[in-house]
Amino acid sequence: MTKSGVAVDEATGYDLKISSNPNFSDGPTIDVGTGNSYLMTKNDASALIASFNRADPFRVYWTIAPRLSSTTINQQSRNMTAIRAKNMTGWWTFDDPTNLFAAQNGGIALVAVETGGAITSVAGPTATDRAIRIPQGSYLRCNHGLLPVGGTNVNTYSVAFDVKIPETGTGKTYSLLSARNGYGTPTQDADIFINTDGKIGVLTGTTATVTENNSQTDIMGFSGFRTPAGRWTRIVLVADITNNFYMYYADGIRIREGRLSSADIDGRFSLLPEGCLLFADDNGEDEVLDVANVQFYGLKLSEYEIRKLGGVAIREYDKTSWKISTNMLTPSYSVDSNPSRILDSNPITYTFNWSGADVLKYFNIDMTEVQEIHSLAFYGRLVEEWPSELRTVDVFAGNDGSTWTLIASHDYQVPVYETTWQIPLIDLPTPVNARWLRIEMNRGLANATFGEIHVFGKK
Repeated sequence: MTKSGVAVDEATGYDLKISSNPNFSDGPTIDVGTGNSYLMTKNDASALIASFNRADPFRVYWTIAPRLSSTTINQQSRNMTAIRAKNMTGWWTFDDPTNLFAAQNGGIALVAVETGGAITSVAGPTATDRAIRIPQGSYLRCNHGLLPVGGTNVNTYSVAFDVKIPETGTGKTYSLLSARNGYGTPTQDADIFINTDGKIGVLTGTTATVTENNSQTDIMGFSGFRTPAGRWTRIVLVADITNNFYMYYADGIRIREGRLSSADIDGRFSLLPEGCLLFADDNGEDEVLDVANVQFYGLKLSEYEIRKLGGVAIREYDKTSWKISTNMLTPSYSVDSNPSRILDSNPITYTFNWSGADVLKYFNIDMTEVQEIHSLAFYGRLVEEWPSELRTVDVFAGNDGSTWTLIASHDYQVPVYETTWQIPLIDLPTPVNARWLRIEMNRGLANATFGEIHVFGKK
């Protein structure tokens, strides 16, 4: 960053003021000397932005203020959008068939252990984005480049995988990350799987209490989301174990929360500083998998950053301008039925419907322009101490707000007892062009709650 201007004769020096607030109530003041120019290095500028400790983009204001002994000079301020650097410590893309395991950005190459067969170069998501195929029994040793934080091990980190289950992969189990085995061999169970139903997570055998209804659940468990076979999916794990945070995402949406405590610091789900194993398991739960990308970050990625990473094959449409045009929901005694909450990109907020059985309730969404819809995802919700009786959601599409075609349905089958985690992602057999959506919550409802809808196009 360079500052230049016309010197003020009366000035004894100049201060560069930088703030996240237009009235300059926070942030540093830097003495930039007496000349009419000042250069801040890229590293210094990055460190300064990082000092605001903001995960999401924010406005940064700056002004040059002359230090004067008597005369008052009017000063102007400028602003820009600042985005924090993501501190990627390891990145492998598998694009070069002659050097498959090379790292990007000066990192350390992966080491292939091919005890189950050769790891080969295969077609990836695009013609230029290639992938590797890892046979059962083979795996990768990974120097993730992360330093210990929050304890002896790495307790704060994020890792992203672009993976594809083969078309014939239904009913099999796939290992993603093995943390406890370090840089060695898989003598212990892996720590993240895609299970036989396509769900993401792991069963630990240790339970925690669900505060919303006082039931018991595995501290990790598996997502309601199912990884579709034959399509590329971006799976992201975000861990901040020191603050009891452990979250899975798929294609930019939150799909499962781990329920950790201070006892888990430096435990199973932390990373050893020496490294970790990728796609390895101790007893054969590592079926053939295609992988196009692996990234490690030395921080807790934010919800905004996860949404920006998005998916590999699909991308979520921005819902900022979308509107609820018709609301036929019935509010409860304590929670209103405002469906705009399903458009706020926050699965914790929700809309609520209270009705007798078999009463049709719905709301319509105007997306303001025609979108090519390839996939849909939505959240069932627990509300207060009650499980949601949300049984069936039907999604219709149209172009005039009055004529509708059914494009997707999901039957929840059982009440939703955990907050937000029963999340179907439905790939439409044929893309649909539509401006309007209609969400029907029907077939035996009592207290039906709905957290968020995501609409995806082709990336």
